[in-house]
Amino acid sequence: MKLRKITDIKEIRGELFLVRVDYNVPIAHSRILDDTKIRRSLKTIRYLTARGGGVVLVSHFGRPEGKRNPKYSLRPIGARLSKLLKKSVYFCDAPIPGSEFFGNAWETWDGQVTLLENIRFYAGEEANSANWARELARPFDYFVNDAFASSHRAHASVAAVTKFLPSYAGFDLADEVENLERAVQGSKRPLVVVLGGAKISTKINLIKKFVKKADWLILGGGLANSALAARGFKIGASLVERTQKSAVSSKKIILPVDFAVGDSRTRRFVGIREANPKTRTICSGKEAIFDIGPKTMGLYKKYLAKAGTIIWNGPLGLAEDKRYARGTQEIARAIGRARGKTYAGGGETVMEINKLKLGRRFTFVSAGGGAMLEYLEGKKMPGLKPLIKK
Repeated sequence: MKLRKITDIKEIRGELFLVRVDYNVPIAHSRILDDTKIRRSLKTIRYLTARGGGVVLVSHFGRPEGKRNPKYSLRPIGARLSKLLKKSVYFCDAPIPGSEFFGNAWETWDGQVTLLENIRFYAGEEANSANWARELARPFDYFVNDAFASSHRAHASVAAVTKFLPSYAGFDLADEVENLERAVQGSKRPLVVVLGGAKISTKINLIKKFVKKADWLILGGGLANSALAARGFKIGASLVERTQKSAVSSKKIILPVDFAVGDSRTRRFVGIREANPKTRTICSGKEAIFDIGPKTMGLYKKYLAKAGTIIWNGPLGLAEDKRYARGTQEIARAIGRARGKTYAGGGETVMEINKLKLGRRFTFVSAGGGAMLEYLEGKKMPGLKPLIKK
């Protein structure tokens, strides 16, 4: 897939750019826990401002459901962006800046950066309203999409706005597409896909695709629970979704053989349980699976050591709980040590990689969660389609 990139724009000085970024970063108690997405937008911002372009950034944050809510304000993110850029970032309190804003703050906009308030404060965003997108686009000369993680959504600031402005890909979005394309199309064998997370329903199409394409699929988390339940194992009060046995019956699918089990209500660690092939029982009653066990970690590491290419998306247990983070962390380290090409993505996955300071050991770490999955599935993404070179 070849995209129109901002390097294709001949004249930047004096032009005004609407740049879609994804600043939907994890925040707790007004503190940004991971600013990866903000850092990844810096290259595009600096490229445009260094050449005399004016940059107005638009992003969503959380789910305010079309209403103004201070809880979801982008103001603290603007403060972090200003520190990272080492320059002032204007903050516009409205998702669409009016004429007064441009008259006062943008008498000359060469090299200036502004962050608009949360675009999801208005219902027209998620409705992909053409009228809303037209108003958003009105003051600008170009649209730049640098938000791969949002490009699987048909929202106004991602898709509809491209009808009203010449549209290009920013550096980070282009980098995402090129690397994920390389992971799927140019993968060296054996290809090992590691999938975790809570719901098998969100990844069943990916499982079906990679059963045909990959050499091995390693499952963990709720996905593994659902696969085990479909194969007839009793898993107590573990997180599970119903799925057809035929969807997870392939010999290419590698499932855990032992598990860290705890009380389903308190999460108190109970012990390590092995899958009993005779009784088809792992745990029962109010016990639940929260992580893979040590034998499984060893088993999975053997497959990863042989891999020519590894694609990883999703934690292998309840990684946000320190008592059940070991499985995810051990596999993250093993992928970081692997000799093959390594690709990873998804919010929780990226947080664990950053927490362990393993980012440089991976060939590529995607900022996309759902977007990465849909791209790997081969789905058409509303935010990418308008940027494709014809």
